Amino acid sequence: MVSDPAGSILLLILFLLGGAIVRAAEAALSMVNDEQLEQQAEKGSPRARRIALLAQWSKERFGRLTCAFAVMLTGFALCAYVRLFPVFLKWLSGIGAEGLREAIAALLLLILCAGTYYAFAGLVPSWAAKNGPEKALGRVLTPAYALCGLCFPLYKVARGIAVAALMPFRIKPNGDRGRVTEEQIRMLVDIGEEKGAIEADEKEMIENVFEFNNMTAEECMVHRKD
Repeated sequence: MVSDPAGSILLLILFLLGGAIVRAAEAALSMVNDEQLEQQAEKGSPRARRIALLAQWSKERFGRLTCAFAVMLTGFALCAYVRLFPVFLKWLSGIGAEGLREAIAALLLLILCAGTYYAFAGLVPSWAAKNGPEKALGRVLTPAYALCGLCFPLYKVARGIAVAALMPFRIKPNGDRGRVTEEQIRMLVDIGEEKGAIEADEKEMIENVFEFNNMTAEECMVHRKD
């Protein structure tokens, strides 16, 4: 068992707080106007440049903010395991089978850690940041930026490992998502017309484009005689 409970509890709080900061930054960035950010960044504001960088990272799927959040989650889980797993085993000492006792202790610890982290490092900061995005971003900007910087080497290593693992399967991490089909475009046009985003003449123009299909210019145009 850990000899210094205060140290492990402090680490638990720090990892939980770190995850909450990252999640609050993501939630606040999703509510901020991108055009205003770009204008402020162009004016040379250091704060605006940091916000613009964080906004760019937040749009990366499995990017640096996700990596920082995962690191905080892993640290929280490890500290909780070291601190609480022996305690749970002691509480379950009445169960004779050692394997069953360890399995129950691990399950209880998983439920406790997942619920606590999801609530206090996921839901609470997200909801709070969305209620006041600019104010929340002002508070978490510097620590979130610092956490992303600390986790950047791990992010690069993990990204390199993932790319190497996908190479035998000829899968590119940033590969094309596939071409959009005519049916998908027609469906989006219909939805846009229903919502009032696309007018009838615009829809007709788009449908006329599809009517040309693979026709050549000679097939659909008339040569000038003069």
